[in-house]
Amino acid sequence: NPVAQDVFNNILGLRDPTQALVIMGMETSKKDKAADRDREDRETLKRKQERYFHPFDRNGKRIATKYTTECVQDALGAYVTACESARAEVERVLTGLSEAIVERGHLRTILQASH
Repeated sequence: NPVAQDVFNNILGLRDPTQALVIMGMETSKKDKAADRDREDRETLKRKQERYFHPFDRNGKRIATKYTTECVQDALGAYVTACESARAEVERVLTGLSEAIVERGHLRTILQASH
């Protein structure tokens, strides 16, 4: 699989940016019309490949074995931010529920019912 995920550094990247052709299914073309479109797609992809760069790990060191793009990094950053927001909201709701159970005196009832 040419796509690499680094869970420790929150990075998605390619091991080899030339593998993007395989990922996008543009490695072969069977019809003339498709060949023209394929050629245009390859040229577009080559321009996009110029934007590939080596990402940085969580310590600020460049990872020489992986390649990514600004778009992928931005999307991944938005995903991590959304996950953190969801975690904070769940924590807020559960804390409120816990406080309500204790304040209304339901904790003893729940403990007795669990035995």
